[in-house]
Parts: sequence; structure tokens; C-alpha cells
Amino acid sequence: METYNVPAKIEALERKIGPCLENIEEESSWNLVKNYQKEGLIIHARPSDKFSGKIVRGEGLIEASPEECFKHCHPRPELTRTQWDSSIKTLEIAEMIQDQGWPEVYLLRTTTHSAGMGLISQRDFLDLIINVNNDKMVGTMAESIASEKCPPHKDYVRGTNHYCGILCCRLPGEPNRTRLVYIAHSEIGGRLPVSVVNAAVPNAIYNFYAALKKQVAK
Repeated sequence: METYNVPAKIEALERKIGPCLENIEEESSWNLVKNYQKEGLIIHARPSDKFSGKIVRGEGLIEASPEECFKHCHPRPELTRTQWDSSIKTLEIAEMIQDQGWPEVYLLRTTTHSAGMGLISQRDFLDLIINVNNDKMVGTMAESIASEKCPPHKDYVRGTNHYCGILCCRLPGEPNRTRLVYIAHSEIGGRLPVSVVNAAVPNAIYNFYAALKKQVAK
């Protein structure tokens, strides 16, 4: 059985993701990609420190508590995520590592539908998922790993998620509103034009945000 230093992994992910949660309006390394003013979503990107692509960050407000938001974002196969997130085909827990209390830790295989009008074929990812709940946020931090429990599949291109997350951040004095921060940092594999990938990721964040707003309003 493989072993994981969960405390060390949490510390490493928090150290990497933490700066992405801060106010980046005046941070010169981030560039504005799209401001969906009507929808209340703003997307920035900067060069990745892990590969030749970009890390992309979406931020918007959701009119629901962080717990309510995360109830729908929670990436587990028995919950609602695959019912409304059109990018996800399947979720499969390859190994449950820590299932009692917080943090919740497991290996998750995610398969995705094709994207970019079919230019991006279906992918799969194997990630170490760490779900956290603290005084600042409730959400998911993740990073891809290799494991014999879930080798690459011939029908999918195996992608790599560098440190990333979907964080439902608390707003002081506003318990029924959420500052949603979506950090996408994917090396999706295959031979794709950079322009295709650069367009697909922000579009995926927008679709996620719009669908989540509809889901929590039901």
C-alpha cells in the first residue's frame, strides 16, 4: 500500500495556493484574461512555474454560504458534481486515505468530455484530493500524482494537474455569500496548439461558474 505524508502535502499545497487567493489586482505577474462584469466573474492568468503553459484563476461571488457551494463542488462520485458540471464525465475514488473529519483525503480519477468543439479529446487525471474546512474557506486543493492503482487508460490522454483548487472562501459578516476562487493549472497532454488551450481553460472556468450559480439557486 502506498503511503502519503498528508500533513506535508497539505502544507505544500497551502504554500503554493495561498498567494493565488490574495488580492491580485496590483500583482504584475497576473494578466487580465476576461472580465464578465454582468456575471460577476473575473479571470486572470500568469505563466506557470511548473510547465510552459499558464495558471488561470477565476474569481466571483456566489449567493450562498461556502458550505452550500461546496456541497455541489465536492468532487465525490456519489454527490451532485457530475450532474451539473458538464466538463466531467466520471469521478472514481481510486483510494480513500482519510475519510473521517477534515481534511478529507483521497486519490481521485477524473475523466472529462472532449472540449474546444472536439479539438481537445477526452482526458483523464489522477489527483491527490485534499478537502479542507477552516475559518477561511471550505474547498478542494489538488495535485496530480502517479500511482499503480490507476495507470493511464488507452481511451484517454492522461493529463497533469499541478497545484490547483476550487475554494469557497468565507466573507466576513456575510455568512450567506461566497467568494469562489477557481485555480486551474492543467498540463492537458497531447499535441495541441497553445491558442486552443489558452482559450479552453478560461471558457471552462466560466461554464463552471455559471452552472454552479444555477445549481445553488435551485
